[in-house]
Amino acid sequence: MDKLVIDGHLFEAVSPHIDLLGEGPVWSVARQCLYWVDIEGKYVRRLSLAPKEVVSWRFLETTGSLTCSSRSELLIALGKDIVRFTPESAHVEIICSEPEADVSEWRYNDGKCDPRGRFWVGSLPKDAAFPNGSLWRLDERGNIIQVDTGFQVPNGLAWSPDGTKMYFADSRAKEIYCYDYDVELGVASQRQVFARTTDGVPDGATVDSDGFLWSAEYGAGRINRFAPDGRLHSQLNLPVLYPTSCAFGGPHMDILFVTSATLRTTADDLADRPLSGRLLAVQVQASGLPEPSYFDRVAL
Repeated sequence: MDKLVIDGHLFEAVSPHIDLLGEGPVWSVARQCLYWVDIEGKYVRRLSLAPKEVVSWRFLETTGSLTCSSRSELLIALGKDIVRFTPESAHVEIICSEPEADVSEWRYNDGKCDPRGRFWVGSLPKDAAFPNGSLWRLDERGNIIQVDTGFQVPNGLAWSPDGTKMYFADSRAKEIYCYDYDVELGVASQRQVFARTTDGVPDGATVDSDGFLWSAEYGAGRINRFAPDGRLHSQLNLPVLYPTSCAFGGPHMDILFVTSATLRTTADDLADRPLSGRLLAVQVQASGLPEPSYFDRVAL
């Protein structure tokens, strides 16, 4: 079974792979394909729609997140490193390595580019009971700067369409934050709580062209759509219990792609939700914005 209808929405599993921890979907407008990762499976995957085809690359470290570069490479948060990866040759080049050398057990997690192409990424401590996860910004010279810290599970980066707001979640705290953002300088300030979840935890997110934040609620089987003022506008119920992130894509940027996980699913969960771990696609009444690539253009 590759298709299910829920509340009038047709969900299609568009990848044959069952991910352990699918995450970080990014649609490339230039290449007309979707990239995503299976963090625990250590995969980077690429979906092409015409014809429909999935290609995968496996790595030795966890694949925390990725973004496209302005050339043919991908930028991948790989274990404790950030690397450039060329899919055609499978060449890996380390850009920066292990900024938290004094912290032994951690890895990179969710990451995304801001509207000017700076790559932001969270670091995830192995023991989430200790809030020493951080938020980092990678500049065009490969220098990585710690911007904020004190998180348990850093997640859910996204920016408002005008670039003046940056969203970021701490999944364990069940909170989504909003920062004031200086898009020219790449400076985030005045962090405040934007929204909270009660059932599941906030995971990966994206913003639509109207400025609404779409946030996956891991463990609750839905996507929450928040208005720019933080009000819960609507919810999209899913055929999976553990959605991890979402991204708009397709020729008209109106297909919502949703990644999901099987990491904590039981046999009963899988029987009840056979699309768990699959990459899902659903047509929605909204459209997204192109994701910036790593340093397409930065005013310095």
